[in-house]
Amino acid sequence: MSLTFDAGAGRGHIDEILEILLHQKVPAAFFITGAWAEQNPEDVKRIAELGFRIGNHTQNHLHLTELSDEEVIFELQTVESKILELTGESTKPFFRPPYGDRDQRILEIAASEGYWSIYWTLDSLDWQEDHDPDWVKNRILSNLQDGMIVLCHVASPYTYQILEDVIYSIRERGFDFVPLAEFTE
Repeated sequence: MSLTFDAGAGRGHIDEILEILLHQKVPAAFFITGAWAEQNPEDVKRIAELGFRIGNHTQNHLHLTELSDEEVIFELQTVESKILELTGESTKPFFRPPYGDRDQRILEIAASEGYWSIYWTLDSLDWQEDHDPDWVKNRILSNLQDGMIVLCHVASPYTYQILEDVIYSIRERGFDFVPLAEFTE
């Protein structure tokens, strides 16, 4: 399975998340918006320096199916330029459409720009404020399946609190964490 984190709605608990992932030796991917990169350039650099994969989450976190082809390309290219400038590394081939909002046109545009759309098997719903940490933890652990991609958010008030427990429990149940790249090979 693979853990992924979207970064677009605030700095959140990136320090705690990175510390836990490093300590537990869990590869993870971070899908970053251009706006988040602008507000948190040192965090973007640190994510890359620590060896975590950075994917493209568009510049402004908009509903892509409501944009023109040119606007979608702008959203993808702007983030790519920012991440390259900050880290020297490309976001390609990983792209996650905000809100999971994609259709055949968006997939074709993304492919023409060198991207694979990375969805998720399970949205932890850690971004919803009407849940508590135990609810998020139980949602993840009760839906485990081989080959799953879990979506979490760095700005979640819950994820950093349960992450170490979730990792331990997942491993205890016989699953291992793999880099997102293994899903595209």
